[in-house]
Amino acid sequence: MIYSSQVYNLYDGIQYDHPKGTEKKLHRERMEKAAALKESYEQARADFECLEEIRAVILSHLQAGSNIIHKVYGTGTIVSMEGQAISIQFPAQAEPKKFMLLPSLGGGFLRLGTEDDLLVQSNAKLLQMDGSLERRLKSAEAALEPYQQYL
Repeated sequence: MIYSSQVYNLYDGIQYDHPKGTEKKLHRERMEKAAALKESYEQARADFECLEEIRAVILSHLQAGSNIIHKVYGTGTIVSMEGQAISIQFPAQAEPKKFMLLPSLGGGFLRLGTEDDLLVQSNAKLLQMDGSLERRLKSAEAALEPYQQYL
């Protein structure tokens, strides 16, 4: 703790700092803020890790040539998967349609047609946050950094 406080030399080599009331209050507020920021960071970290696990499960079952179901277009065949984007060829469409995989699954536009659909339904909100979750984690980490000394 760094306070501009009164210092008492009690014994040779031993000092006692007596912080002022406003400094105590400021320190307590910073400790509370640090605890809240840490909780926010831990929640963002848990959400990010959960999303990564779900992503791994879903991607382990999908590949080019797999079937997938669209809410409007019906069953289609996966043509390619590039990063988070997925191209699907539907019988009634001339060109493949592109989708962001996890947000489309979370939004209910796409279904896998497997038991993984239960996993998708139970984590729909998390899947919809796919694009922003990493930014949320980095932001929470950056906000916590100046308060590390108060934890």
